[in-house]
Amino acid sequence: MNNPPYDRVRLSFTSLTSFVAGLSVFVIGCIDTTPVSLPTDQTAQPFRVSAVHGCERADTCTISLGNVPPPLGDHITIRLAGIVIPDANSPCDRERTLAQHARQLTENVLSKGKRIQLTDVGRDEEFRLVGRLVVDGEDVGSQLLERRLAVSHNSGLTAAQWCLPVN
Repeated sequence: MNNPPYDRVRLSFTSLTSFVAGLSVFVIGCIDTTPVSLPTDQTAQPFRVSAVHGCERADTCTISLGNVPPPLGDHITIRLAGIVIPDANSPCDRERTLAQHARQLTENVLSKGKRIQLTDVGRDEEFRLVGRLVVDGEDVGSQLLERRLAVSHNSGLTAAQWCLPVN
């Protein structure tokens, strides 16, 4: 006795459904659900900077990290944490000049450094990467602060104050 055509389709569909269900159970059984232990503080050890590709501003540089895989650590932009720099696009000549000097200082320090590290990595309020660039043991942001080419982020300095006469 011949089966009607619709019975063969139903039989094929039922076989396919059983096969997929069995395969799903097999695949799910192969997934490793063992918890992975990660260090609690990823920023505890410094990252080694393998290359500095340039600085857009005194506080924003593009770097590559030597101890981070290329998709995550190659040509990343980092902002220097805790400082505010003069604006290179300011209408005030003095502020533009200070911005230029700040950028030159950052680039000079980074270009002459033998050992550059990225420490205290985090995100700012705009979700940008921030951290401290330490060159041969000295923090770049601190050098900008010492030379009065930057102010502390918490100082409340406004753009207009960069152009006030120096006493």
